[in-house]
Amino acid sequence: SITTGNKHWFTLSPDGSEIVYSTTGVGAKTYLINADGSNERVLVDRGGWMFYWSPDNSNIFYCACSPTEANIGLIQADGTDHRILVEDAIGGVWLNKSTILFHRATRSEVYTISQIAIDGTNEVYLVDHGSFLSASMKLSPDRKYIAYLGDCTSDYICDIFVMELGKKNPVNITNSPGYYWNVIWQP
Repeated sequence: SITTGNKHWFTLSPDGSEIVYSTTGVGAKTYLINADGSNERVLVDRGGWMFYWSPDNSNIFYCACSPTEANIGLIQADGTDHRILVEDAIGGVWLNKSTILFHRATRSEVYTISQIAIDGTNEVYLVDHGSFLSASMKLSPDRKYIAYLGDCTSDYICDIFVMELGKKNPVNITNSPGYYWNVIWQP
């Protein structure tokens, strides 16, 4: 059974066998539990949000964020090798089992989309958007494009952009900004 208290950001592993989630407030922790509700265990002695499993179930990256920091944490799914992978960054997607795409952040503003290997090497800026981006980003089913929210106001009124990977060609696909909270590709 799941620990009592405020819980959020439940994310099912790609193979459907485990769920990662976080508690909130003082003493927040990140937990892993089997999908059948058995074997709940503390994964990280801190809360987090926006959990992303690697395609092979071996690693999880997440927003290790607080009111004063926005970082991407990385941990192996067995609870070992927990570390901050990227400072001043949020959100993202797995490009493959060893590389993530993420939003480079500066305090409360996000301006670029980058990629980095999970060993912390080879950070590459893919696009410098020049305006606020939302943390929402999705890879297309064919893994050739990313969709993301951009040109957002402080009230999260955004446009939706699509960009072909390997090219710095974001295209605004909305006719007018709106209250978009997430982007989802349909196969």
